[in-house]
Amino acid sequence: MKLSMLFLTVLIVITFFPNSSQSHQNIPYCPEKSIRVYEHTSFTGRRKLIELEGFQEGEVYSLKAMDMQDNISSVVWNLPSGWVVMLHDHENGTGKTYQMKGNGSDPSTHNKDFRDCATSFSYRRGYKARWDR
Repeated sequence: MKLSMLFLTVLIVITFFPNSSQSHQNIPYCPEKSIRVYEHTSFTGRRKLIELEGFQEGEVYSLKAMDMQDNISSVVWNLPSGWVVMLHDHENGTGKTYQMKGNGSDPSTHNKDFRDCATSFSYRRGYKARWDR
């Protein structure tokens, strides 16, 4: 009887809410210790995977060589606990900062007042993020 009720409940949920998880289906995969940046909102346009283990912690790196300078409008990240990645407005790591930690995604950095302005990035381990993005 309990199994029948569970099946009926699941059937009702699927019938009346078929797209309830659809919003999660469009978030692209991102490998651990990486961020994936996109040219346009909603994870579209040109994209680049930045695997952080290939970069020195604490150093500031230009996005110009990746052809993504001032062209990032959405981002996905998958970071170990305590790691923080920062996109910076200026080449030297100054100006406005967009910070990411943990696992997440943002289909539009424009909503955080960070519209196509990332010029460089850096990351730190064991760093406490300022959530001013």
